[in-house]
Amino acid sequence: MGGSSKPHASHSPAHTLKRHNEAIQFQGYDSTIHVICPKGEPKKSAQTKIGNWRMRVFLRMRFQNFKSKCLQILFWLLLVTYPSISRKILMLFKCVEIGNESYMMWDTQIHCFTHVWWMNAVYAFLFAVVYIIGVPCLFYYLLSCMRNQYVENNAAEIMGNEKMKVKFLRLAKHDSELRGRFWKKIKNQKDMYNRIADFLRRLNLRDARNKARLGFLYNFYYEEYYWFELFEFTFKLCMTGLMVHIAPGTVSQILVGMLVTFCGFGLHMAAKPYKQQSNNILMIFGKFQLFLTLFGALLLKMETPFFTNDSQMRELDVTMLSNVIIYGALALLLVWVVTVSHDIYSHRRKLREAIEIRQKEIEGKRKFAALKNKFHLVEGVAHGHHPHPDDKKKNVVKITPISQMLKGNDKNGKSAMEKSKAFWESSESAEGNNNKEMKTK
Repeated sequence: MGGSSKPHASHSPAHTLKRHNEAIQFQGYDSTIHVICPKGEPKKSAQTKIGNWRMRVFLRMRFQNFKSKCLQILFWLLLVTYPSISRKILMLFKCVEIGNESYMMWDTQIHCFTHVWWMNAVYAFLFAVVYIIGVPCLFYYLLSCMRNQYVENNAAEIMGNEKMKVKFLRLAKHDSELRGRFWKKIKNQKDMYNRIADFLRRLNLRDARNKARLGFLYNFYYEEYYWFELFEFTFKLCMTGLMVHIAPGTVSQILVGMLVTFCGFGLHMAAKPYKQQSNNILMIFGKFQLFLTLFGALLLKMETPFFTNDSQMRELDVTMLSNVIIYGALALLLVWVVTVSHDIYSHRRKLREAIEIRQKEIEGKRKFAALKNKFHLVEGVAHGHHPHPDDKKKNVVKITPISQMLKGNDKNGKSAMEKSKAFWESSESAEGNNNKEMKTK
């Protein structure tokens, strides 16, 4: 842009020719543009202000979506890496005795209870508190804050307004019926407040912004079991990290593993927290297969005969128990394949049903529009109005009430009912002729 602040008349022909040559050099920009730089800020019209406001709104929405995506990726990383990192941290405190010395289990070159080991143990203890205990506490805190956000204030405001109270109670009852829950009779004001607050908490869990950030923690579960992923956290930590510190390779370790697995299996059987029954079936089979594997390992460890009457375990017992463990894992894999296939088939069937329903709605609307158009034409002809072909295209027909149409006859002595009947028969015959012509073509 030109740096001169002189008016346009003071520019010499050489200067204009120079700007023209520059325009040609930059692929044909007009030489008259930017010969004189504009001074000051351009005037902002109402349209410009509205456009700028829309741009700021869209930018804010994109920033919120970007922020939600970043938080979701962070939480996913914490969720996926939690069992392995926790196990690595806890493995530092596991030492084994070799001769008269103690060594770390995962690295036998490092002596335990030395100055270096104690320094690493301090850092491991801090990370254990921050990460192993902090991550589940963090998720529970975020879920609780998200679920209880503005609930108390909104519930108190609703209780103070009679119309809003009746409206939200009706919505809460309808929501309870949709979830298949029985709506009990309200006992007192406190019970009413609790039901409204519970409905508001459910609305917070269904919020799109909350789902974008923390929905992966509770989307697959029923709303009353929004915390169940934290139980899975604890179960994985017990089965991977804490089991290492219980006399490895002994009966005690196997028994503790069976106890933890049995608790998880029982809770899944009682709660069935997943929305899809296929996920509940798969999780129950997984817990049962894990319990069966530990039970087989216990029999092998104790060398207890299972398939023979001898006092000691024979080769047949070892073979049969090994086959039970192996085929149990294969059965779990087969159940997984069946559940995935069932989910795919159910999804496609629901999608097909939704498409059919949509097509029926479109066809119904089309038939209703055609019938409405015919009815308008019949009303117009019965009233003595013969529509022009251009009016048919535009669907512009004079409409009169039926009560006026049925009164009296026209000049030729024909009643309105006779005229409408004749027009209807002529239109049907014309449609039949058109269909025959289409078929012959």
